[in-house]
Amino acid sequence: MKLFSCIFLTTLLMTGCTRDDNSKINKNFFGEMMKSSGETADSEIFIYYSGMNSKVGSFTVSANLYDSSETFVSGAQIDVEGYKIPETSTTGNFHKTFFPGETENNILKSSLGDSLTLDISKYYDLDVSSAVYFPSQVKFSKIVNGYDLDRNNDLTLEWATDPNNSNNIIGIMMLYRGLQSNRLSSSNSKTANYQILTTTDDDGSHTFSSNKLLNEFPANSFVHIYLIRGSSRIISDYRTGDGIIDIEVVTFNQDGQSVIFRY
Repeated sequence: MKLFSCIFLTTLLMTGCTRDDNSKINKNFFGEMMKSSGETADSEIFIYYSGMNSKVGSFTVSANLYDSSETFVSGAQIDVEGYKIPETSTTGNFHKTFFPGETENNILKSSLGDSLTLDISKYYDLDVSSAVYFPSQVKFSKIVNGYDLDRNNDLTLEWATDPNNSNNIIGIMMLYRGLQSNRLSSSNSKTANYQILTTTDDDGSHTFSSNKLLNEFPANSFVHIYLIRGSSRIISDYRTGDGIIDIEVVTFNQDGQSVIFRY
């Protein structure tokens, strides 16, 4: 059994998946978010809705299917809402992005805040159809007027909650962008770094103290703030001759905005 972790998520993204750096780190961080559930899985399927960046409005499905000895399994088939997810050149790895304007994208988008149907077949003798919950789109309900912020003041983030998501966790990341920050002040490092990685209850708001901001960011910092909401559960325990195969499904989405801590 493999712990659902950053290590696995990084591996997933490096095996036939192409996406921007922000998405890589967001998936990795969400893996850390979900560790608190104590879930373990042999095989994982990730369904991601991008609320920002170059792939705004797109749905991406990625999966790795293993046997009980952690070897990739060939010949399986995955369908989401009836749409086949193709296997990549790597055995047992699946990847597909549905872009805005495509019929499939419109149908998948309607599943936000609701359930979508996931079908898995030809995985051993498994033939399962399961409805999985896709959390509602996380969005800042109050956009920070963010190009002249003072670190000496507390910063409160606000968003609409999702009472139907049993996970009830929001991930918050604050990325210091080095090149932009260095242009604002030559004394600032050019190296990008995630200064704040935290989780909080999905209760609609979270406040970072001025002390926290002063400790984490220099003056004239260009910072990107991410909200991540997701859900995770094991949809099938399938017993083979070698043991039980667990399949975990993770659904998540994100929103973001940029700020400058000028003072």
